[in-house]
Amino acid sequence: MNKEPRLDVVVRFTSSRIIPPDIREIKLGSYRIHSIPSAVPEEALLEFIDVWQKSQVASNPETEARYVLAFLSLLGRTKISFNSAKINNVNITPQVIQPMFKQFSGHLVLPSDFQNVYGSLFALNDKVFIQYVRACLTYESAISLLETHPTLGCFLLVVAVECLSNVVGKGKSDFEKFRNFISTYLPSEIQQTEEDPRLFAELLEQIYVEYRSGFTHGGKSIPLAALAIAERSGLKYIKLVENGKDVKHPSLTWYENIVRGVLIEFLRKSGKSKVAVEDRPRLAKLAMSEAVVSMRLKRSKKAGEIVFQGDVETQ
Repeated sequence: MNKEPRLDVVVRFTSSRIIPPDIREIKLGSYRIHSIPSAVPEEALLEFIDVWQKSQVASNPETEARYVLAFLSLLGRTKISFNSAKINNVNITPQVIQPMFKQFSGHLVLPSDFQNVYGSLFALNDKVFIQYVRACLTYESAISLLETHPTLGCFLLVVAVECLSNVVGKGKSDFEKFRNFISTYLPSEIQQTEEDPRLFAELLEQIYVEYRSGFTHGGKSIPLAALAIAERSGLKYIKLVENGKDVKHPSLTWYENIVRGVLIEFLRKSGKSKVAVEDRPRLAKLAMSEAVVSMRLKRSKKAGEIVFQGDVETQ
């Protein structure tokens, strides 16, 4: 009689906080965590047994381990980094992990008109200027997360557009503003590659409704296996069968290219200021607004004098 498969899973990870010496093992239900000799940051092992049930045909223990480590991060207020994994003593982590998103590597290439684009930023009114800077910060965070947390990275790519579309976009709903903003500022070179308007609209709706809204309201994540196939094959989307229906899942390389394109094109179409605007005063003022607060002094202070916590009313 054939037995169901049994997989011994061991994951090595790092923790920003040290497991105390008197704790030999942390048990979370079926999962065991214990530290191993290491330098800073702390390294530890997560171990569990993946026992397949009758008629089971697949499992994903690596992602399962990431779920447990995410919960550990919350419980222990610690930053977790996934390092490597073994299944039945076989290393399943490649020595060199090939990135899915290759557009972020290689030589830095700036748009030929980047000086004009940069100048247009400072022609924006204060409200839109602040939102554009926020869009840039969000875009930067998004692309940093795409490789390790693609669903969250995609969510932030949507937010990067919404920083502007919710302010200058036209439409009754947030989605209409999002869609119309992209349609208005989609660069011509990208428009030429989008030969099917219906498909383009369908993929955008999938990004917004399923990936953004589904993730925040319905807990839906991007299917990682499908994403890997689409990204490494250079496909615009990949079609899956879900509940008996064909569903198109967009490539995030495709969507990231659209987000970057519309954000830059927005500045191109906004026009340059007739009067030269210095960049540092506006950026410095915005930076100061995030760093300076007003508080009541307990005792008088001279301009330029250092203020300590005991000098102000904190409660």
